[in-house]
Amino acid sequence: MSKTRDEEWFADDQEQWFAEQKRDEDELQALREEQYREQVMEEVIIEFKQRYMSRLQEEAEEFARAWYRRGFFQGFCAALVGAVLFVYFSS
Repeated sequence: MSKTRDEEWFADDQEQWFAEQKRDEDELQALREEQYREQVMEEVIIEFKQRYMSRLQEEAEEFARAWYRRGFFQGFCAALVGAVLFVYFSS
């Protein structure tokens, strides 16, 4: 039994439709995967920024405390030397 032209056309059309559906599904899956990768990358960047900024803030606070202590110590030493010199030259 041979196929008629209409049957052949229908079979070709159906095969083409299934191929297009498969291609569309593949493109949609690729798009979903790309969106997922972008979302994960954004989350990683945000996490990195938060950790980096937190660590940077901690280091800045530590640096400020060290300079404050150093400045306080230097001020105390300068006052002590000034007092000694004042007493020495006053007598």
